[in-house]
Amino acid sequence: MDASRTLSSRQRVAAAIRHEVTDRVPLDMWWTPETAAKLKKHLNVSSHAELRDALGLDIVWIWAEYNGPIREYPAPGTVTSYWGFVTREVEYDGGSYQEFCHHPLAGVESVQQVDDHAWPGPDDYDYAALQRKISEANAGGDKWVGVGESSIFERSWALVGMQEFLEDLLVRPDVATRIMEHVNGFYIEQTLRTLRACEGRADMVYIADDIGTQLGMLLGPDVWREMIKPLQKAFNDAIRLEFPEIVFHYHSCGSIVPVIDDLIEIGVDILNPIQPKAAGMAAEALAERWGDRLSFLGGLDTQELLPLGSAGEVRRECSRLIETLGRDGGYILAPAHAVQVDVPVENILAVIEAAKE
Repeated sequence: MDASRTLSSRQRVAAAIRHEVTDRVPLDMWWTPETAAKLKKHLNVSSHAELRDALGLDIVWIWAEYNGPIREYPAPGTVTSYWGFVTREVEYDGGSYQEFCHHPLAGVESVQQVDDHAWPGPDDYDYAALQRKISEANAGGDKWVGVGESSIFERSWALVGMQEFLEDLLVRPDVATRIMEHVNGFYIEQTLRTLRACEGRADMVYIADDIGTQLGMLLGPDVWREMIKPLQKAFNDAIRLEFPEIVFHYHSCGSIVPVIDDLIEIGVDILNPIQPKAAGMAAEALAERWGDRLSFLGGLDTQELLPLGSAGEVRRECSRLIETLGRDGGYILAPAHAVQVDVPVENILAVIEAAKE
């Protein structure tokens, strides 16, 4: 591809995933609501779409809105998800986050108890609004569109509680498997309906399953391969059967080195977020071992560099990542997690400047 020609965002990301050199490295960024408010004020914009356009981000993410039954948990200040798990708001200096406080399948001991849970259904979503959302997102230029929210392990442990679900995988595998089958079946159908409603205007499916920690995996690689990999493959196969050109974006925080080959084997195209301080996840190691078979999104340290470094240090690290992970394409520059409120605006803008230099 002629790298001197200015590309649309959609063309730029598509070329990068094909490992072609582009006019500039593609950009993506997620942030907390508090960070978004700070950026909007600084850039004098009012909407999320205007903010993404002002920063020159290339990817937009859209979801079908839930419009099914509303569940309520009898405790003030809590939010009940459509899955039935409950969170409460916890404040910290400058913002807040949601913390789990109720897991509806905690203590289940039989497959029948799992089946009796009030599972959400794919009918509980407004797919008709997706075309409008895509049009609005593309108002400032043709974007690369990501859809979906599939999660097998993470959503399942949220229903049970992490410690108990990790135990279930070993001592009650029939219960754990049945929970994951319900979750995966839902996401397969919901994702297919989402893509059908997009009528060819969606490019990528978002899969998010945090299976890593700073030091290694949350569960043994062999357990993952035996119990979760087949379900993830079933999801990928079902989507690709109907949408063979779709790109799979797989998100897992932490170190997941032992299963990266497995993810490639079952069709994952992009690995995110490349948490650089997690064991084995340094850019050089990833590029050397998997750079010819995988694309990367992320890699910019959010633990120390973005909140504590200077704008110059941020620019230099962005340049290093672009050179290491994207010398021949295959890289989308982004922070390794949602940008928190303690990150200076000038450091966020340094990421944008580095990409465009």
